[in-house]
Parts: sequence; structure tokens; C-alpha cells
Amino acid sequence: MRELNLQGNEFSELAAEILGRGGTFCFSAHGSSMLPFIRDGDVLIIQPAEAMTLEVGDAALYHAAAKRLVAHRVVGKDIRSGRVVLVLRGDALSGPGEAIGARQVLGRVVGIRRGKKVFHLEEGARRRAALLWVKTSPLGPNTVRMLHAAPLSVRHLLHRLQALAPYRRLARMLIGPHIHCRVATAEDAIALSRLYIHESLSDLLGPDGRAASHFDSPEARESILIASFMGMTAGAAAIHPFPEDVELYPDWWLSGMLVRTRFRGAGVGERLVLQAFDQAARAGATRVNLLVSEQNKAALALYHKMGFRPASIPPLERYLQNEAPPAGRLRIFSRHVGL
Repeated sequence: MRELNLQGNEFSELAAEILGRGGTFCFSAHGSSMLPFIRDGDVLIIQPAEAMTLEVGDAALYHAAAKRLVAHRVVGKDIRSGRVVLVLRGDALSGPGEAIGARQVLGRVVGIRRGKKVFHLEEGARRRAALLWVKTSPLGPNTVRMLHAAPLSVRHLLHRLQALAPYRRLARMLIGPHIHCRVATAEDAIALSRLYIHESLSDLLGPDGRAASHFDSPEARESILIASFMGMTAGAAAIHPFPEDVELYPDWWLSGMLVRTRFRGAGVGERLVLQAFDQAARAGATRVNLLVSEQNKAALALYHKMGFRPASIPPLERYLQNEAPPAGRLRIFSRHVGL
């Protein structure tokens, strides 16, 4: 596909010409007004649409002031004196929105191309999420602003919310059914790197004390499991055996478990553990081991729920006791028997 770099009126005129002839128009979005649904750099796929056919929840491309082209969400629709009036607003914005007439509308955003993936917006989970976002406004925009203004304090608040049963029930209902787990491929290397870099690495050591980044090799990557939500990487874990002559780490091990902060409480960790059990069982394993910091209460609760129980291997026990003072935390050895 040929790419053009156009500015101002040229861009606006070309979009109007293509859409006016019934064609599909694509362009790279810039800015943050449509976060979290549309990111800076996403390629928007636009199809012709008349104002009358647009509904609340649709994302529309339209002429704003000074003939600027803007893609924002339809948050209101009214018929005044036989004419359609739409109210549009960016997903990251609050306030009454911008009222426009039918002639200002050029088309509907029907999809987003992000890297090699294309997300369709007119139906399914993304459509339902957009409608929920509009109906609960300004909760969503305020959350986006808080995350940008005070990421550390908001993350702490989010952690506290995720510990509440009502939050977890809602997250499981809205997010849980759309979580998919699979074995990683070479194409997941960048997403995995970003996941582990942007989240805390303090509890992501494998049983041998190495960080999760040691899964960069093609051989090791085959043991990595990825959980995704609508194309976004929600979490990851590794399930792998050690060579039989390494007595300190017998059987199969679950390590590198990480769930992205925004998806915690939605059952992602449970799905990854179950997928790990399945992978190990298919390889003939009957036991899976792991190490977890005694300070990580959420992880301890998850692993206990999934059937892991404290166990002991004397040489490993001595190693863990010796590493605790300099590391500033004690790791607990747990085992799940009977896959």
C-alpha cells in the first residue's frame, strides 16, 4: 500500500475525495485524545458514513474548526428541525463535547491497525467497551488523567481496588471471558520485552535466581505462555523442566509469572497457571514447582487457590535461607502434585 505524507488542507481534501467516492481511507492517528482505545501512531481505517447512520459509541471522522480532521467518539445524537446533530468527544476528554452538523461528517472508524494486528470496532468486546465508556463518563477520562498525572499513587490505589471482591467480580465479568492464553512465538519477543521492562521485576526470578529476561532465546521462548486481551499482552509466565542432573530444581517449574497491573483481579493469573499445568501434563509431568516471595500476598493466595502447597527440598531450603538476607526477602518453595 502506498503511503503519503500530507498536511493540513491536502490531507483533508484527499480524505473527503476518497470517502466521497465510496472508498476506504486510512491514516496514522496522532495525539492522546482517544486514549485508551486509540493510541498515537495507530492506523485508523475509515469507511464512508452519513451522520444519520452513526450511533452513540461509534468513532467518527469529521471536519472540526479550521477544517481540521478529527476522529472522536459519538456521545450524543439528536434530531433538530429535521436535521441530525451529533455530539462528539475524545475518549480521554470530559465535558459536553462538540456538536456538529451532518455535513461535517466524513466517515466512520471501522478498524484500527496496530503493528501487524487489525482490531474491528463495530461489534464484539471493543464495541461493548466503548458504549460502557460513554455511559460511565467522566469516570474513564478522569482515570486516564489520573494515570498520567500521578502514575505511582494511582497504581497504589488500583492495587487496593483490585483487592476488593466487587472489583474482582466486575473485572472477571468484563475482562475474564476475553482473555486468551497460548504459547509464545518469535513474533511475541517485543511484546514480552515491553511487558517485563515496564512492570516490576522484583518477584520475577526463576528458580535458579535469574531474571525473566533469560527467556530471550528461541528454545526458551517455546516454554513461555502469553495471556492476551483484545490484542494487548495481559500477562505471561514460563513453564519448563530443568535437566535431570540438576538436583536442586527437580521436576517442572512455573516462573516469570507476571500480570500487567491493569488486568490484575480479572483471573489472568489463574488462566496462565491452568495453561502451564496443561503444557506440563502433555509433556508427561506430574508435579510443578515454584518459588514465591513471602511478601507477595496476592501471588501466595493465587498459588494456594490453584493447589500449590509449601514443600521442602533440604539443599534448596538452605540456598533460600542463605540468599534471603542480601536479597531482602525470603522465597518460599511450593509444589503442585497430580496434574
